[in-house]
Amino acid sequence: MSNPEQVALYVVHQKWHSDPEIGDIRLGEGPDGEPVCAFAEYAKAVEHTRKLEYERRKLVNPFAPPGDSEYMELLAPKLEQITSLDEGRLCDWIMDQGLEPPKGKGKKEKRDWEKWWNDHAKKWDEFTTAKVWEALDKVVFYAIVEMEPVTETPSVPKAKKSKK
Repeated sequence: MSNPEQVALYVVHQKWHSDPEIGDIRLGEGPDGEPVCAFAEYAKAVEHTRKLEYERRKLVNPFAPPGDSEYMELLAPKLEQITSLDEGRLCDWIMDQGLEPPKGKGKKEKRDWEKWWNDHAKKWDEFTTAKVWEALDKVVFYAIVEMEPVTETPSVPKAKKSKK
């Protein structure tokens, strides 16, 4: 910040949108999203963001497509959209947590990660769940955006007088 008297505002943005028709839509990277709340202290923004992430992660299968209709299968996230690990390393990570990753089916070893999550995630303790989510490092539901304070009042255009 250029002026030490200026105080930054730390705005927590929701990076997903919940639509009753099609389910949750991830909004991507960057400051996109809807502002949820703001803090004058960065540490408080971080603490609140962690709580929001924790609560949201309890409700979400990160491998599932949004919504319930058949065409949503086309929108199912690819593994590379969810984790920076390749599938082999993700399986190793899962096994390091004492869990069994999904088995591959057929020659191409296609694993049904969505079904695996649905079948097992509710049985995991908090620590195990956190470790699995740690590997899913590309799934982020909230982000903190630092906002500079406005130092000048923006000018407002004057209304024109109507002629009678």
